Amino acid sequence: MNRIIIIEGVTGSGKSSVIRDLKTLLPTTTYYISEEETLGSLMQQVRDESWKAEPHFDALEVSLRHIEQHKEKQPSEIIVVERFHPTGYALFPYWEKLEAFDKRLFELGACIILLSFEASLTERRSIDRTENNEYADVMIAYYGSRENAIAAVQTSQQRRIDALGKTRLPYLRIDTSMKDWRTYANIILAFSSGGIDNT
Repeated sequence: MNRIIIIEGVTGSGKSSVIRDLKTLLPTTTYYISEEETLGSLMQQVRDESWKAEPHFDALEVSLRHIEQHKEKQPSEIIVVERFHPTGYALFPYWEKLEAFDKRLFELGACIILLSFEASLTERRSIDRTENNEYADVMIAYYGSRENAIAAVQTSQQRRIDALGKTRLPYLRIDTSMKDWRTYANIILAFSSGGIDNT
């Protein structure tokens, strides 16, 4: 069984919803690491020219050390991680800067679950999110326009898909266009348990 499950995907892909349903299926001792921990200030850092000259993924490093320490103390416990180095690649597409994370995660027995949806749903799912009416304003302010925000999310999703071709971790890509969260959670559980092949 893959005891470290990385849940990846662009905003609106259903990470929180899938994790919510996974919590009802996984043992109560399962350890969860949020995207606030793994992402840190990366969204701002990638816009800094001095950072781009010497990129460093501090939040990923701290989170991975945390994972390694937890696995040393509780080797049998499952860890669910919301976003990791595929997000880093989506924001800064230089895999060689992230490969060391991939190697360490492989040695720990991690897997990646990439949640994605049809490109035509980008505006509805990632910009005009029904659970947060202010989110569209935030996205538009960050990217400069609604059109830029939509294009950025689509690029970000494609880069995550591309990252699956680079990782050494076992992975599963799930189309969440139908929002069938319980089914997706069961599929993830079966995959991480070795019950199904990656698609």
